[in-house]
Amino acid sequence: MSNINPFDPNEGDRSDFKQNDRNFRTYRDNSFDPQGNDPFFANGRGSSVFGSKDTFSIYMAKTFAWMAAGLFLTFAVGFWLYISGTAIRLYYSFPMVWMVLAIAELAVVGVMGFRVRKLSAAGATVLFFLYAALNGFTFAMLFLTYQFDTMIYAFGLTAVFFGGMTAVATIFKLDLSRIRNYLFASLIFLLIFGIFAAVTRVPGLIVAECYLGIAIFICYTAYDVRKIAADYQYYSSQPELLRKASIYSALSLYLDFVNLFIRILRIFGNSRRR
Repeated sequence: MSNINPFDPNEGDRSDFKQNDRNFRTYRDNSFDPQGNDPFFANGRGSSVFGSKDTFSIYMAKTFAWMAAGLFLTFAVGFWLYISGTAIRLYYSFPMVWMVLAIAELAVVGVMGFRVRKLSAAGATVLFFLYAALNGFTFAMLFLTYQFDTMIYAFGLTAVFFGGMTAVATIFKLDLSRIRNYLFASLIFLLIFGIFAAVTRVPGLIVAECYLGIAIFICYTAYDVRKIAADYQYYSSQPELLRKASIYSALSLYLDFVNLFIRILRIFGNSRRR
């Protein structure tokens, strides 16, 4: 879901930030399922919850803590690259570095997806934070492009959307298992539509892609929050698998948040004129 091309007011209407969408699709194509089954809303197929050392509340809190740690790392790396001047030097001295970073991000997500059954929980954790750090290079370009107060505003608005859907999904215990295929199909459509909008460079299509993306990732947020409960039910008697499921859920939530943030920033942000 992100973003290898630094975008200025003119360049921003092209294919910026499509990498996060590709990463999200890669991850969804190979979602966490160590047993070769679909754990989503297992309805009793999994092991008893009494084998888990953590209560569900603690497990959920840990999952959101992993996500928050990943976001913090991304923003910290991006901000450091910005204030140190490293980002702008890389952009002008080594333009191809952004393509290399895009490939690296895809590789990390691909490894987490395709080798999900073989990765240890520690290995999945390392890859998650590696991805978050790599994404920080992309976010450095955001600091170069947008006013800092605008980014804070966009972040706050993203947190409201994200937190609101998390609360709704948790309080009302929404059963979203039936919309899984529809969500994935909409994600593919969003990717295709985004590429078309970037190629044609029609401002209306660019804005439409942002609003469509916001709607899709708000729904994905609710879906991923409910999937945390399903994973807990399914893997609760297997601490290693449960921890791995927590990391993969944190990655899903991280990608949801980042995609929401980027699209909200593009809609409401005021680009810097340099």
